[in-house]
Amino acid sequence: MVFDLDDTLVYYLDGRDGIFELFTKRGVPEKIVRDAYEETKATNGFNIDKLTARIRECATKRFDKFKIKREFDVWLNNSLKVYNDAADFLSTIRERGVKFSIISAGDESFQKEKVKLARFKPFELHIVPRAGEKAAILRGMIGRGICPIVYVDDKASELDAIRREFDENKVVTVRISRPGGLYKNQKSVYKHREISSIKELEGMGPGFWFPCIKG
Repeated sequence: MVFDLDDTLVYYLDGRDGIFELFTKRGVPEKIVRDAYEETKATNGFNIDKLTARIRECATKRFDKFKIKREFDVWLNNSLKVYNDAADFLSTIRERGVKFSIISAGDESFQKEKVKLARFKPFELHIVPRAGEKAAILRGMIGRGICPIVYVDDKASELDAIRREFDENKVVTVRISRPGGLYKNQKSVYKHREISSIKELEGMGPGFWFPCIKG
């Protein structure tokens, strides 16, 4: 089994507002902060150092980047949470000797830090810089004989990109739609299995997910 990370396995208690508040409380207009966040996210993924540098350019303000980094680390430690259903399911498959992997899009150091804080121990961890590039990782896994794969993501566009390259004999695409999810209303081009909880994977039966990764 292969999982996306953000909004599939983990979430922030206050969404991403805690990131923005690091700067709005210092007098930076919220629009500038949000625009800078989207810009840095689109260029090989968000991290706090890139965001701080971009906001300093846009708002022509100077900040103590080390102090912001310390505040950000405190926020991340307090805010990052593992979904209960994900924790339960991963515990169940671990007890059964089933391994899982994670493919996440974003800044490599930041995504690794989140995996570490969540105390995940995936069989493989792959991080791609931009959305839409996960199929290349799956292609490599399939080339090494890891097939078929069950891939779970909350983002329809990511699942569509994978389905364009692989049929269900190689990759079963599963979309998790959580209440309040960022991409809950995103329309998909292809048909994907639909779940609202990771634990529903187990309810699909051992024949659905066990054969994909044993051995």
